[in-house]
Amino acid sequence: MRKLIRKTIDELQTKIGIADKVTFRLKPMKRKVASISLTKMEIRINKNLLSEMDEMELRRVIAHELLHIKHGIYHTKKFEEELKKILRGD
Repeated sequence: MRKLIRKTIDELQTKIGIADKVTFRLKPMKRKVASISLTKMEIRINKNLLSEMDEMELRRVIAHELLHIKHGIYHTKKFEEELKKILRGD
């Protein structure tokens, strides 16, 4: 699973236009599917839910978190438009 996560992050961050290396960590969380650290450029994925996600759901979570790294913590119109575009495969 770690290889799939790394591959998906690498692919999507290139597509999104994030030049800096983004790392990830699997972490148990009580209420979130995933979170980010903007200062560490890190995506944290809930390891308790990982087995429940299929590949497409994981891709959506990673794309969502990468867009937070790019656009910040708020779901702006530009954030939402770019997420839709990525999920459509454009």
